[in-house]
Amino acid sequence: MADMNRFWKQMTGLGAKLRTLLFPRRCICCAALLDAPTSVPLCSACQQKYLEARRVCCPDCRSPIAVCRCRRIGAGNVPLYSLLPYRPGRTDDPVNRLLYLCKNGGEASAEDFLAEQLAALCECVIAEHPDIARDAWILTYPPRSAEKKRQTGHDQAEALMNRLSRLTGLSGIPCFVREPGTGAVQKMLNPDARAENARSSYRLTPAAKTLDGRYVMLIDDIATTGATLGTCASMLLDAGVQGVIALTAAKTVHAPGHDTQI
Repeated sequence: MADMNRFWKQMTGLGAKLRTLLFPRRCICCAALLDAPTSVPLCSACQQKYLEARRVCCPDCRSPIAVCRCRRIGAGNVPLYSLLPYRPGRTDDPVNRLLYLCKNGGEASAEDFLAEQLAALCECVIAEHPDIARDAWILTYPPRSAEKKRQTGHDQAEALMNRLSRLTGLSGIPCFVREPGTGAVQKMLNPDARAENARSSYRLTPAAKTLDGRYVMLIDDIATTGATLGTCASMLLDAGVQGVIALTAAKTVHAPGHDTQI
């Protein structure tokens, strides 16, 4: 039996080496060959850019984005925790590329990477609230429109929530249903229109109405104006949830002097 186990272990190792030769791993951002086996799906150049992005500071409190606690969204004044800056128009930015791959699906390693990074921020949220029992927290997300989900076959917020649930052990519960015919693209709307579109787009699931006294982390890929997250948070609070925190992979950051209110 021991000899057979060694044999299969050797065969598995040979198979892995053969796959590497035939299908070498490439950076998911720039497609450069990865020099050595690594769990990070980025080449050294993109890793450096990613680390530089992690050092970008909030224009308001001047803290790195991942430790910024100054942003609040919606009528419930809900805290927004984000991992990374999203800087529109930066086509060379690996953060933008990761978010694009996450939003459009087809590259699981991008979602895995972001979820692993976001899980650490999730643990920070829990640590910063020691008075709240860990099992009092749940995860949920604002679902993508049916039209967009048909186009891409993917809902990035749902995918991130599911990965975070597996990584953290927190329960992930679908709390929202997207109303039919509410497929307006938020990025094409001004802030007031975004808020109105968000209010008309979602309704609570029956499960969301049984969460009295629980605390919710509302997961999404990007916070731009915060209209969607703020609206969903208010709906949860009105339904009896004790508290809500919005947790996103990135939030839009503008240069100083630009309107940064979200």
